[in-house]
Amino acid sequence: MTPQSSWDRWDREVLESAINPAITAPQEDDILVEAPPDVSQCPCWRCYLDWWRDGENKRAPGVYHHDREKREGDETRADKWVCGPLVVLATTFDQRGESFGRLLRFQDVRGRWHEWNMPMRLLRGTADELRGELLDLGLAISPNARDRLSHYLMHRAPQREVISALSLGWHDDTFVFPDVAIGPAEIRYQSESAAPADYDQRGTLDDWRANVAALASGNTCLTLAISAALAGPLLARVHLESCGLHFHGDSSGGKTTALQAAVSVWGSRDMLRTWRATGNGLEAAAAESTDALLALDEISEADGREIGSIVYALANGRGKSRANRSGGARRIARWRTVVLSSGEKTLEARMLEAGARHHAGQDVRLLNLPVDGHRHGTFDTIHGRDSARAFADEIKSSSARYYGRAGRAFVRFLVEHLGDDFGAMVKELTDRLPTREGQEARAARQFALIATAGELATQAGITGWEKGAATKATVSAYTRWREARGRGNAEATKILEAVRDFIERHGDTRFTRLYGADRPLRGDRAGYTETLGERLTYLFTASGLGEATQGHDRTRVLDALEAAGWLVLKPGKPPQNKGETRRLQRKIEGRVVTLYGVDVPDEGEGNERVNRHLEVVQ
Repeated sequence: MTPQSSWDRWDREVLESAINPAITAPQEDDILVEAPPDVSQCPCWRCYLDWWRDGENKRAPGVYHHDREKREGDETRADKWVCGPLVVLATTFDQRGESFGRLLRFQDVRGRWHEWNMPMRLLRGTADELRGELLDLGLAISPNARDRLSHYLMHRAPQREVISALSLGWHDDTFVFPDVAIGPAEIRYQSESAAPADYDQRGTLDDWRANVAALASGNTCLTLAISAALAGPLLARVHLESCGLHFHGDSSGGKTTALQAAVSVWGSRDMLRTWRATGNGLEAAAAESTDALLALDEISEADGREIGSIVYALANGRGKSRANRSGGARRIARWRTVVLSSGEKTLEARMLEAGARHHAGQDVRLLNLPVDGHRHGTFDTIHGRDSARAFADEIKSSSARYYGRAGRAFVRFLVEHLGDDFGAMVKELTDRLPTREGQEARAARQFALIATAGELATQAGITGWEKGAATKATVSAYTRWREARGRGNAEATKILEAVRDFIERHGDTRFTRLYGADRPLRGDRAGYTETLGERLTYLFTASGLGEATQGHDRTRVLDALEAAGWLVLKPGKPPQNKGETRRLQRKIEGRVVTLYGVDVPDEGEGNERVNRHLEVVQ
């Protein structure tokens, strides 16, 4: 091969050659990938993909810097080896024309090729971080030519341009993985790490279908978990921002096994994370799980005081706002993911155990689902295995051998059906579920999304399940969730429980009779008592009612009390004066005091008034 000085020709040939990963050991009849340049062409860079000759000598593959030097008065070529084969494929930048990078393809010391969309900012300073990433993936780098590597990458921007994705998941109609993009656009994921996420693959889709998905058939929990894992790419297609399930039940019941089966949809067991992480760590994990699955095992390892804020953050899809070194705002991490969690306790129980306040909104963002009570603990059937333990062990083993294929196959199916109205499918199933407005409706949409994902994957031939299996499992799970949670609005229920609990604890010590002698108070006054008809009514002061229902908006508290029939209304006022109707005035010690009357029914009163709010305010 004759020497060529044209960068464009070199660039084109190197691009074509770099696609072939088969680089063999040197042989006597090796063909040079490219001949060295003449002295007149120096200084210049060359990347040799195979062994090459320098006169009678053979030189190793890699990047060389060819310069000029004088020897005994004659100008000769000096060849400086910089690193192993490393090709700059393209110049990259995001859709805003920022975050420039270089798309690199390089060969490790074992002959395997790697691709990395490297941010240009790693070339700043001494570029130690850049070299560390390349060394970690096996690129050989000369310790005597450290600066030359940066010079080589900066030498000249390639003509080819590729769009960078700064996050995984959907970018318009293209789905971006760390190593590949599936869809019509040419996009590459850009990350400061050359191996950013654990979307590994092992085995074939047929292997996974036969050894993992087949065992989930007939098992509500396993079918639900795998369907939930597949639901991640559907979130953007149906315009939903979050979805989450928390499996809770007895220890060693199969909850972790279900999460391991779900994780195998997307990658290796390394994708199964634990709750034992900082808020920042979970933000990073959520960002890497965009439009896929975030699996968190064992909630008991989490700080109960932080669980509430973590649940809200995961559901809202936005990280914290942080300042950069110059004081400006960093780019906020964003995500859209399905969360699967496990633990022996519910979110509320774990939070209360740590002394944290629980809110109803957390339960509809990460739905508490009991998974005990099936025929074999968590499993409905063990497909002829000797025991539930042996069945669980087989799932664990199979999900560790076959993984990473189903998620990509499902993404390809969605890309091929971009024009289909998946949102209509979710709505149709949501309408079929028994539900009311508000929190139950939101939960029903999440279960419907999961069922739709499972059915679409079955239609695509990914799961091997019978048609309707995913829907059946999801409807069963929704029914269990609804029964365990109780009917109606959870926030209203918590308000009523808080008021009843406050009266039971402080009714004799912080309320005094409105008229007549009474025992002295023990602590600050929360209100008064008055007998209306034959019932004892508690007249809360504004501060007393606020203390009893701390963390809830007063208007929402009064709505819940009125809907339940617990609020004593001022008679004779028209409905449009709702706020005035809810306040009672009593003359106490010569002054008029505004109070809120509460008549709490007895526990054995048939629950008619206790449950009335379930049919009214959501």
